[in-house]
Amino acid sequence: GVLLKALMILSADFMQTPEDKGGHPPSQRQGWGRINLDNILFPTNGSLWFSTQYVPQGSTTSQFSSAGSRMSTTYCFRLSRPGRLKVVLYWHDPQSSTTADTNVTSLVMNDLDLTLHSGVSVWHGNLQAEYDKMHNIEVIDLAAAQEDRYQVTVTLEGTTGAINNLPFVVAIMGHFASPPSASDCPPSC
Repeated sequence: GVLLKALMILSADFMQTPEDKGGHPPSQRQGWGRINLDNILFPTNGSLWFSTQYVPQGSTTSQFSSAGSRMSTTYCFRLSRPGRLKVVLYWHDPQSSTTADTNVTSLVMNDLDLTLHSGVSVWHGNLQAEYDKMHNIEVIDLAAAQEDRYQVTVTLEGTTGAINNLPFVVAIMGHFASPPSASDCPPSC
């Protein structure tokens, strides 16, 4: 389930340019965009890579490095040429309370955050200025990413209950010089 949903979102194209919509997906008009299976079955915008993992019960494994109460896993890669770079993080989150206050700081039970770094540039999930605390889908979609080294970080910021093997997927589409790797990350991409 989590892989299929992440790949569907990864395949989506804007139905109109972001300028026409006054922003970027997700939006109330188009959601994540129009599903385009050609993007994942026959990618012309580069290569496709994904990783399905779990935040395990107890939550300390080699997948996540612990820094206080925050745990993260990182993938590094280099783009071989300029072009579209799209990163999707999806996790299946238990249903929040039906009486949840929409003014609270987080509506998700398990808060994973997506960050993309390249040089001095930093992008957060859903291209927000800060981390997204309201959704269990986070996307960074850059129409004209430059040829450079990139680092994708998934951080477990917190949880409101016991984690029981929380599945999550990171899916990336871009012109890779080599596939993303968690084991080949220098201290600074």
